[in-house]
Amino acid sequence: MQRKAVALWGLTLLLALSACAGAPDHPPAPPPSSQAVTITFAAWEYERAHYAPLIEAFHAANPDIRVQFVGRDLATEADDQPTVASDLQALAARADTATIFTQDMTALPTGALLDLAPLLAADPSFDQTDVYPLARFSPGQQSVWMLPQTLHIPLLTYNHDLWAARQLSRPAADWTWRDWRGALERLAQRDATAITTYGLYDDSGMLAFLGELNDSGMTLDMLWDDPTQLAQPALRQAFDQTLALVEAGALVTAGAGAGAASTQRSVAEAQRLIQEERLGVWRAESLALDPSLPFAHQNVALPAALRPLLTGVTGAIISRGTAHPQAAWRWIAFLSRQSRADADAASGSNIPARPSIALQAGFWERLDATTTTAVQTTLETMQPSLYDPSRRALDPLRTALAAVVRGDAAADAALRRAQQELDAQRAAPPEGVPLAAVATPVSEKPAADRTTILFRGGNYDQVRRLAREFQASHPDIVIQFPQDTTPLVITDIVGQAAGVDCFTSFGLPQADTLPVTLDLQPLIDADPTFTLDDYLPVTLAPYRQAGGLYGLPYGVVLRFLAYNTDMFAAANLAPPRADWTLRDFIDAASHVRRPTGDPQLYGFVGATPANLFFFLDRAGAVTRRGQGAQLRPTFTDPTVTNAIQTYMATLRDAAPQQRLTSYRADAGWDTAWVALYNAGQVGMYFNTGLKSMRGAPGFTAIGPPPLGSGNITANDVRPWGGLFINADTPHPDACWRWLRYLVVDQSFAALADGFPANQRMAQSEAFQARAPAGANDILAAYRSALENAPPDLLVDGPFYAAPLDYYWFFRAVDRALQGGDLEQELADAQDRTEQHLACVRSGATAGVCARQVDPDYQGFAEP
Repeated sequence: MQRKAVALWGLTLLLALSACAGAPDHPPAPPPSSQAVTITFAAWEYERAHYAPLIEAFHAANPDIRVQFVGRDLATEADDQPTVASDLQALAARADTATIFTQDMTALPTGALLDLAPLLAADPSFDQTDVYPLARFSPGQQSVWMLPQTLHIPLLTYNHDLWAARQLSRPAADWTWRDWRGALERLAQRDATAITTYGLYDDSGMLAFLGELNDSGMTLDMLWDDPTQLAQPALRQAFDQTLALVEAGALVTAGAGAGAASTQRSVAEAQRLIQEERLGVWRAESLALDPSLPFAHQNVALPAALRPLLTGVTGAIISRGTAHPQAAWRWIAFLSRQSRADADAASGSNIPARPSIALQAGFWERLDATTTTAVQTTLETMQPSLYDPSRRALDPLRTALAAVVRGDAAADAALRRAQQELDAQRAAPPEGVPLAAVATPVSEKPAADRTTILFRGGNYDQVRRLAREFQASHPDIVIQFPQDTTPLVITDIVGQAAGVDCFTSFGLPQADTLPVTLDLQPLIDADPTFTLDDYLPVTLAPYRQAGGLYGLPYGVVLRFLAYNTDMFAAANLAPPRADWTLRDFIDAASHVRRPTGDPQLYGFVGATPANLFFFLDRAGAVTRRGQGAQLRPTFTDPTVTNAIQTYMATLRDAAPQQRLTSYRADAGWDTAWVALYNAGQVGMYFNTGLKSMRGAPGFTAIGPPPLGSGNITANDVRPWGGLFINADTPHPDACWRWLRYLVVDQSFAALADGFPANQRMAQSEAFQARAPAGANDILAAYRSALENAPPDLLVDGPFYAAPLDYYWFFRAVDRALQGGDLEQELADAQDRTEQHLACVRSGATAGVCARQVDPDYQGFAEP
């Protein structure tokens, strides 16, 4: 699972932290020491500002100890697919102490953690009974691995007004999942074309799935004791019933599959549905909402059977590798006495783990009556369950459900993978894992001797790790990151540059961005260790403006071919080669297909605009000519028509899809083919993301696409992010040393999804260690083609970046695939696109013009 997907493991809600340290069991402060020890404390980087006053308060009371904050994204090594155990092992190897979230104490890799039981017993100031039973140290446990701080109590919030409009009785604490399911099905409504009102928003869908599983008589205990139970029909039925709820709109998740694309909703979209009173119920803790919603709403407890499964605790751990266990204990004991200043009073889903702290902080006074009842009902009706090993079955089930709902895997395949994960967990408990030494705290050089630069961009979890390594070898430079969390448009160079010294952006320099970006050429000329000869001229061209170089590409995205080695071997086909022609590709697709039999086998998948343009480009077909006021579509050109006919014939012969997808804003993205490929039923598909190849099925290999004579276009290769320096920075030299480190000393592109633009880095060990097999062949094929490409190949960008709305063009192809007359449809698309261009040139917005030209327009242009 990706880091972002380990949601419950890394859950630390963004709450302000109290700096008050006046709890009655506060131990006396030790006398000042001339040689204070330093311990590191890891939490999520965005919490740094919230922990700062706590650290200051601790220092004031404990002058012999210094706590150094370490961003959690610095504490752990970059890992594309971390597990709970590997994540915590890396964390414990890099920091003396840390905060974590868990739903199962027995899943903690105890070989990496210090047993807190002796420290707890030796501290008479700590009242061990002052912990809610749900988080209390289990009487049967000899060891203590975490000191609890906050209980995570899952609740449901419902729209009281919408509930009344459906004439539903109020939900009660004794409702079963069956009661809830019936209400959600009545809440969901649709008109002739779409779902208009939805039931429950739950980003993972696990609440509904576990409810269905419970109704079938299956329990986590049964699955943990015997993972073969995952093959039982009851479990498959729980998947099917959950998907049925999604398709009906009774359940909304954060990643619905192709069969339920209309219910795919992001958090922001779910929040909008709530505001529009089109969503009846939501997980109280999963959405940050303005408490002053324009309708009556109340919180209620989950069904009793599901409460233990979705409850967890945030607490502090100490690494077994710490050199200062007593100092570390005093710090985490201090943290356990602090109360969140804003303890999520709106939802009541996070409460202090110690009753005395909840009372002292006035937690209960901040809750309304119904929320208080819901929380207390949960606390009173649940037995301690965080020491139940069967809860380890939750993560494999959550991963399987996400894959099925997204359409990435069939239920049977997802369940087989879940069984393998459970088997591995049972066979290899995490105890005894070797632990690396805790990192030495970063030396704090006097500020007067350091240059501090502010950097924005990239994957902060990984970039901050690189920043720490950079600072170890460049102690005179400190890399800091902006604290604001305002989302920015990643292609907006001006916005990305605001308030920082240097930054990344996916935008390309234009005349209007030159005032905010520094010309890098003088810095490069003054650096004898850096040469632009490591870049192909075509990759630098988009960053050249007005005689200068106003950015440096760190990566390029290359289209490549992913293929099923088993199907190729069965058809006696050699692996794909760069000198394949389009005809060779079509023949290979035809050879591996098996239109009859069970299961059916397909040659390739790719009924998308990007794949259509691959066929157009190989045929040399041009869909637009001219620039600016002279720009016009050429959809009816015979070369275009012939290339489309070849594409449609290939789809009909070798592909499962017979409709063009992903060009309509209301239809979502086509993901159904992923399940077919993962099941081994597809021979080839085009891809551009190297990261997606990690963790792909074992029969997957990658290679160059059929470039033929090498007539590549901007649709085959594109810049993947650039590095820039703000023209107003007072520290251009420090910024240059940092950016140079990213593109030369580190394979920065490998942290993203592309290939390094720097050719020397593309051959480096850093990139080769992360790149999947076959990447070198892809690079070699493109290097040859790009060396002979026009220098301005990438300046205009791919088809989707053109100042032309291709909606009607794609609709013409889609209609032709369904039996329409291609030439007539293309003529209509040509006419509408020309009308649209004329309207836009008159000064109206693209979205307004689109709806004037076509009232049924369903493209992506906003009104």
